[in-house]
Amino acid sequence: MADLFNLDVDLTFYDTTSVHFEVDEEDHGGGPNDQVRGSQPAVAKPYAALRKRGKSKDGREDAPQIVIGLAVTRDGFPVRHWVFPGNTVDVTTVEQVKADLRGWQLSRCLFVGDAGMVSEANLKSLGRGGGKYIVCVPMRRGDEVTEEVLARQQHHREELLAELEAELSTLKPAPEGQSKRACELLTSPRYGRYLKRTPKGHPVLDPAKVKAEARFDGKFVVTSNDDTLSPEDLALGYKQLARAEEAWHTMKSGLKLRPVHHWAPHRIHAHVAITVLALLLERVPEHACADTWRNIRDDLKHIKLAQLLSPNGTLWQVTDATPAAAKRLKALKIDHPPPVLDVA
Repeated sequence: MADLFNLDVDLTFYDTTSVHFEVDEEDHGGGPNDQVRGSQPAVAKPYAALRKRGKSKDGREDAPQIVIGLAVTRDGFPVRHWVFPGNTVDVTTVEQVKADLRGWQLSRCLFVGDAGMVSEANLKSLGRGGGKYIVCVPMRRGDEVTEEVLARQQHHREELLAELEAELSTLKPAPEGQSKRACELLTSPRYGRYLKRTPKGHPVLDPAKVKAEARFDGKFVVTSNDDTLSPEDLALGYKQLARAEEAWHTMKSGLKLRPVHHWAPHRIHAHVAITVLALLLERVPEHACADTWRNIRDDLKHIKLAQLLSPNGTLWQVTDATPAAAKRLKALKIDHPPPVLDVA
């Protein structure tokens, strides 16, 4: 798909979710690999027993489930998916994902994953063979990276507060209301969060706000083994992991990834694959039109096919496109259907 749609896959976002089944019993396979077989029409291919109980991301740990992994581009296009047994832990999926993406032979692929993907073994696996990654690492007191980041944040805040105190010391009470500089400080995104107003409306440092800001230090660290990325690139790259979250929301709601009514393993795999394909088919027009699929669909559905019956035969006629529908067709590089499709 990446080649077909000429997608930019240098930056690949990976995330997992779980999908539960409304059944009581788990799947039980045979042999040391706990495998089951598909139907005879499906060539009886062996599959891992999929429906297992595990850590649910839907709050349904009482029901068997499957775990689905999805890799998307920076523009939200799905490029690869995986189906794992329901008892699979996120961190154990990374090795297979890295191996599968390595098969693309990309010049540069940056893997972006959340804190659930982080383990020492996974980071070694991702970095093997020159692989690059951005991951969110939970911070722990005493950890070398954590202490360095906390010290840096504290030092930065101390410098900022020193600048702010110097600014406040230069302010002179205005004869009427507040001075222009005082208003700028109070509304400043850099300084305003540390200030409060006196009863007379003058800006002063608020110790409670300073203490509250310090509580946000060290919630997480975004780290990478790619030294060509700036701190801004790291933060932006990790924030774009929301693309994968958006994909899960679309698949589970509008595209009806769940509930799953299949029980045969090959049909479960097919159900997930068809849903991912449907997501791709939504993303293509969204990218071309720079709008949501809902709006694009609402504009295009005004183009209708009418059946006209007469004693002389049947005419199939296409209605004229509205200006909004014509604009969508142009953006998608689709010719308007001919006015008459068939005469019988």
